[in-house]
Amino acid sequence: MNAASPDITSAGPGRESWFSRKRLFQIHGWLGMSLGSLLFVICFSGAAAVLSHELDWLANPVIRVQPAGEVASWGRWLRSAQDAHPDWRPRWITAPQNRYFAAEIVMEAPSGLWRRVYVNPYTAQVQGGTSYFNIQRFLRDFHRLLNIFAGGLFLVASFGFVLLFSVVSGLLFYKNFWRNLFQLRFHKGPRALWSDVHRLLGTWAFLFAAIIAVTGIWYFIEYASFYANGAAPASPLRIARDRLIAHGPSPSLADVDTLLRNAQKAYPDLTISSLHFPITSADPALVYGQSAALLVRDRANTVALDPFDASVLHVQRADRMSLGERWQDSADPLHFGDFAGLPGKLLWSLFGLTLPAMILSGGYLSVRKSRPLVRDFTWRRVRRWTIWTWASLAIMGASVYYSIPAATRYKTPAIPRYASHGTHSIGPWRVSVEAGGHSLRLRFHCGSPDCQVNMQSPTLALQGGHSLKPKAWAAYWSAAAIEIPAAYNGVVKIVAEDWAGGKHAAAVTVPRQSLEDDVKAVPGEGPFTGFGVWVFLIPFLLILSAIFVAWIGYFGGPDRALP
Repeated sequence: MNAASPDITSAGPGRESWFSRKRLFQIHGWLGMSLGSLLFVICFSGAAAVLSHELDWLANPVIRVQPAGEVASWGRWLRSAQDAHPDWRPRWITAPQNRYFAAEIVMEAPSGLWRRVYVNPYTAQVQGGTSYFNIQRFLRDFHRLLNIFAGGLFLVASFGFVLLFSVVSGLLFYKNFWRNLFQLRFHKGPRALWSDVHRLLGTWAFLFAAIIAVTGIWYFIEYASFYANGAAPASPLRIARDRLIAHGPSPSLADVDTLLRNAQKAYPDLTISSLHFPITSADPALVYGQSAALLVRDRANTVALDPFDASVLHVQRADRMSLGERWQDSADPLHFGDFAGLPGKLLWSLFGLTLPAMILSGGYLSVRKSRPLVRDFTWRRVRRWTIWTWASLAIMGASVYYSIPAATRYKTPAIPRYASHGTHSIGPWRVSVEAGGHSLRLRFHCGSPDCQVNMQSPTLALQGGHSLKPKAWAAYWSAAAIEIPAAYNGVVKIVAEDWAGGKHAAAVTVPRQSLEDDVKAVPGEGPFTGFGVWVFLIPFLLILSAIFVAWIGYFGGPDRALP
């Protein structure tokens, strides 16, 4: 992000100020050449991520529809998806992005992974589905995590500071930059031309870059606060115990259309965008959408409902939030530009591309300035690289290298071949027990596909008293697979507790040898991802790889006067 040297006055006698124009110019160039490669990756992937839904629409034909009359009810959408996949559990339903998009229903398959099911919103017919991995998922993970580690959240967000200082310092060390907002000196040679391009991009995109930088800094603060507190605060929308007791042990979920109708009555001016089903029986169903408040994400407007009787528990309106609360829900739309439909996204993506263009033009100018000193890529040049240059290039290379392996975590895995050990009564419910691959799998149910298990999270214990804690589970689905320790003696005790405090137990004999079958099989849950996703993904990674090679071979980190 360096540029041709502006008219910088001498620092004068005494110690030079950190805010002198000369010092700002030096820091600006150092940031650009030391951290520019990584900042390029972040900005380039962010510009692409703005249009990720539209890229999926282009890449995957099952997402595309032709408008045809009235839109069917959400209940019909869900029934079609459940008819096509009766053993899959719905997680949430998302309305079409526009009238040419299919409705999307994310469902949990028996393997435990999520699948996307696309339904024609007009005919309510299932058009197809994919794994949870798509272009939108890839770009979101790549932009937020760099596909390396969870700490990538902090790393990417911390570059908000780098971007903000780079843009602000660039404007400060140029004198009267506004006088040359339209100047491009084509006749003065490539260095003068690229200097003009670099300055024009930085000036015209200043406001946009400031928005991206400030929201990035906010994400850094938000993540730091989250991890400093250990976990997110408990949701105030949990359903009260007395309501859960009143529902009984085996209630039925309310009809989807009833949930949406009651949410609309409670919030008449809400344009509903999604419905999220409860994770456990103590969680509400959540309806998100947009209303009169501008520049807020969908979940800023929320209606929480009891999932069993469809009564409204809480209404959250963005236009009644405090300034601090409003800002938390405004950062996402400002960062990704999804507040004004497709035209807004196109504009945001276009401005987003100016940021990597500034980085490349600045790198070119810096190299051209120092080229008389070092004309070739030599080891002497490499020795001048800073630790920041090495770190940036290493992270950039790793993020590209691990992108395709990172995508496979959404692939349906091979799971143990489970053997059934019967269905057992446990209080008012039933539990089916399966064993295989050194683990147990429990499925709680109440004898009918229409009723749901309304109970607290179950506990398990071996006959000798060794307790086991199952992973997070869904109240009307099943406990996750539970690994059995070496101390297992053939009998497992299952304890289920209702909301009134009553405990129910069942002792199940599962021979150890039935757990030791390591044969695995891949469930037939459909293809991993569509061909169109790879048509986008591979060129995207090739572009980043080319930039990576060019940065090493041509820019090669900050140059200094070499002997």
